[in-house]
Amino acid sequence: MGFEVYVAWSEHGEPCTVAFAQLEALFAGAIRSRSTSDHGTAWTLDYEGARCEALVQGHGSTVSCVSIDRPVAAVELWETLIQAMRLGHGVCFWPGNAYAIATEEDRAHLPLDMLGDGDPAVVTSGLDLRAVVEAS
Repeated sequence: MGFEVYVAWSEHGEPCTVAFAQLEALFAGAIRSRSTSDHGTAWTLDYEGARCEALVQGHGSTVSCVSIDRPVAAVELWETLIQAMRLGHGVCFWPGNAYAIATEEDRAHLPLDMLGDGDPAVVTSGLDLRAVVEAS
């Protein structure tokens, strides 16, 4: 897929953070290289030979957003994104004002600027998330 998907977290409509160590643990089996810049921490992810790049943005031990550049079709990536969303009230979004949440409860925590963008898809698995993204 030739675009980016993002996961960010919010609490009562306001941006919040999750622990870097928890997010890193979710992706650990796929991380093949790491680098750090002013923009955040970059990981090259490998899923059985299919590679994509992740950019983890935050400060110190916390993360405010993770983006995946050119996400691969491997269901393991999409399952990891669902798990990342569940680290807090996460929302996955991508170009075209499309977005998804992992639980109905997350709806109440959506960032205020997303409330006017239509109803989010509620996805419970990586396959569901990938299908919603591919269909948009």
